[in-house]
Amino acid sequence: VELHHDVAQVGVDGDLEGSEDSLIELATAAAKQTGCLIAMTGKKDVITDGEKAIVLSHGDPMLAFVTGTGCFATSMVALYQGNHKEEGAGTQSLSILERTALAILMLTKAAEEAVKEAQGPGSFQQKLLDQLFALEKTPGIWQGTMNWQDHSFKGGVRV
Repeated sequence: VELHHDVAQVGVDGDLEGSEDSLIELATAAAKQTGCLIAMTGKKDVITDGEKAIVLSHGDPMLAFVTGTGCFATSMVALYQGNHKEEGAGTQSLSILERTALAILMLTKAAEEAVKEAQGPGSFQQKLLDQLFALEKTPGIWQGTMNWQDHSFKGGVRV
């Protein structure tokens, strides 16, 4: 994807830096150019289908010190695509975009909790798994503590 924005691109394991608007613009342009849903993770996570973007502001830098967290995020996204009914929403289904954002949100919230007890990357990895296990047993564990920002686009302009 060839895009020219004020976003510093430093590779697959790099941290994209730029304004939130620049990150949204980059992800949205990539989604439109490829016809795919794009999920960029970092200090701010941007998930977009090119028409709507969701920005998440969770996680912890410790995620970068544990090998495989990107693969783990991808696995969680796949898992959440199969389980698409929102608790208490009756028959209303979440969109693919929302399910992807929810999967990333759960991983980043688990990281925030795990780092509180971790001594370093090794114990962080163990605590991260423990937090995700707790989520399965207590689905509403972080309800009311999540930062989820929707951004919609009309005619290529964010509204």
